[in-house]
Amino acid sequence: MSTVLDGGYYAIKGFNFQYDYTIIRILEQTNELNEIEIEQTEDYSDENIIVQVKYKERANFSNSQVKKPLCQLLEIFKTDKRKPVLYAYFKNKEEQEVSLSLQNLNDIIGDCKIKNKQYSFEEELKTEFINQFRIIFTGKYQEQFEVLIEKIIKEFNCEEEEALIYYAQIYKYIEKKVVNNAPEDKHKRLCSKKEVKELITNSREVIFHSSYTQFLGKEKYYKFIYKRFFRETNINFHERIFLFELPENFEDTNLLIQLTRKIMERYYKKVTFGGSTIIKSPAPYIFFQNAKDTVLKNMKTELLSEGIIFRDGFCFEGADFFLRNLLEESTPQNNIELKFINRYEYIKEIISQLHRTKKNI
Repeated sequence: MSTVLDGGYYAIKGFNFQYDYTIIRILEQTNELNEIEIEQTEDYSDENIIVQVKYKERANFSNSQVKKPLCQLLEIFKTDKRKPVLYAYFKNKEEQEVSLSLQNLNDIIGDCKIKNKQYSFEEELKTEFINQFRIIFTGKYQEQFEVLIEKIIKEFNCEEEEALIYYAQIYKYIEKKVVNNAPEDKHKRLCSKKEVKELITNSREVIFHSSYTQFLGKEKYYKFIYKRFFRETNINFHERIFLFELPENFEDTNLLIQLTRKIMERYYKKVTFGGSTIIKSPAPYIFFQNAKDTVLKNMKTELLSEGIIFRDGFCFEGADFFLRNLLEESTPQNNIELKFINRYEYIKEIISQLHRTKKNI
C-alpha cells in the first residue's frame, strides 16, 4: 500500500510542477492576448515552442529516463516544426540548458521502440530536430514555486499572502481548463495572460473565509486580515461598509460576534474635547452574505445583551425594511455603534443615500 500511496504523491507533485510551469509561462507573455495551449500537443505549447515537462524527484538522469519523451517529441516534429523542449528535473542534474548531438540522440532513442509502439525516424529528420531541440534541466519543485510566487507578487503588486491566494485561484482555473474539456475537446484548453489578469481583478476584493483559511492556515490568514484591514493609523470620518462572503449555510455565530466586535472597536470612535463628545468615526455597516437568518438573529441577540446599540432597518417585529432607520446618524446621544445590512439588495440603495466619503471593505 505504501508504494501505491508514494506513487500517487509523486504523480500529483508532477502535475503541480507542470501547471506551475504553465502559469509562469503565461505570466511571462508580452502579448496578453497570446493563447497558451494546455495539454494539447504536449504538456505546454505556444506559438513558438512545444514543451514536455518531467519531474523526477527520486531519479537520476539516464538515457532510458528520457527515451520516451524524446521519441514523442520527434514524432510531433514530423508535422509541427515549433521548437521542441524537454523541461525536466533530475536529482543529479544542475540547472542548465543543453543541446544534443546526433550521436547523443541516437544513443538515447536506440531502436525507437517504446513498449509495443515502434517509432521510425529518418536521419534527415533527426538532424533537423537536434538543431532546434533543447533540454532544460530545472531546479526543484519548491524553487520553481517560489519563482512563480515572486512573479505573481510583481504582476499584481501584492504581498506574499495575497500572492498565495491568487496562485490558488489561477491554479484551479488552469486545472479546470483540462478537467472540463475531454480529449475530443482539447482544442478548448487555451488560456491567455489577459484571462488570468481578469480572473484576479474580478475576485481580488472578495474574501472567501473558509477556503482562504484552509489554504494559508488560520494564524497566517488572521495576520493577513489584520494587516490589510485593521492597521489603519488615522481613523477618519468615513462611512465604512464591510462586505463578507461566507460559505453557504454558514452557522458559526461566535465567529461573527467576534468579528463584529473587532470591527466596532476599531472603527466606531467617539472622543471628548473640553467636556463635549463628538463622533470621530460613525457606526460601520456590516453585511454577511450567506449567513442564515437564525445565525444573524442569535448574533444580534448576544450583542443586545452586551448593551451594544445597532440599527438594521427594522423598527418593530413584522415591520418592512425602513431605510431611514438604518441610515440614522450616529450621535453621542443615541450611541449607535453598528449597522447591519440584512439583504444584498439593500446595499445599492444604502450607498446611494450616503453623502459622506465611503470605504467599501
